[in-house]
Amino acid sequence: MNSNELMLLLLKKVAGMDNLHFGLWNEGDEVTLENFLKAQDRYSELLIDKIEALVSANKQARILDVGCGVGTNIKLLADRGYTHIEGVVPSEILAEQAREKSGKPIHMCTFEDFLGQNPEGGYDLIFFSESYQYIDIASSFDALGKLLKPEGHAVIFDFFGVGDFSKRTPFGGHALNAFMQVLDGVNFEITEDMDLTPRFGKNATFFKDVADRAFGAAEILDIYLSERRKYLYGLIKFFFRSKAKKVVAQTENLNEAYFLENKLYKIMVLRQAS
Repeated sequence: MNSNELMLLLLKKVAGMDNLHFGLWNEGDEVTLENFLKAQDRYSELLIDKIEALVSANKQARILDVGCGVGTNIKLLADRGYTHIEGVVPSEILAEQAREKSGKPIHMCTFEDFLGQNPEGGYDLIFFSESYQYIDIASSFDALGKLLKPEGHAVIFDFFGVGDFSKRTPFGGHALNAFMQVLDGVNFEITEDMDLTPRFGKNATFFKDVADRAFGAAEILDIYLSERRKYLYGLIKFFFRSKAKKVVAQTENLNEAYFLENKLYKIMVLRQAS
């Protein structure tokens, strides 16, 4: 489980979130939890509508959700009548939740390992909802070429890095120029390319607010432990001080302006070149 998923999973528990992805905001939206949840729903609707259009609403289409989280997108597709949907996620905790939520086959493995377990392929559509950033670019095209039908589609909803990408930036993402260089050498082509970056910047503001509130709570706990539980306090400081410094350093750039300068949020549809 990566750090983004951990943050979202914690929010799921605390705030009753049903999704492990970021939100698609409207201009003028105030940055609140309520609007973040609405933005997540807006994102899901856009994703599912895109998938439906690409498979021509064929309810028998074979669809694979790579990095399926807790199975929300699979459940949404099943609710629209799609019957042959599967998920892949390399976390047993998430896999169990996805199976419970969706009632569909969920494979607890990496995308690369999934290829080895399913060499026959035959998928009409494979999609990545903010999971592509964790998969090697060259390996992804090798797997897609073997798993998709010749006329099948791959859909990527994810962050890509731009600007000074040598710096560590929140949210991750492959460098866009690296992705395009690999794409130039494989038998795939982009058929749709949408840039939704301006509508994703407020996610950074929202999570900065969440982080600030969490740090505020941690400071109160820090004072309590230092006064009342000195031995435990010393152990926690010893084992977690480097991790805490790393988290604090990342949140320094957790704002909308920095996000818009260093990230692109793309929806890409790809298919094998004819």
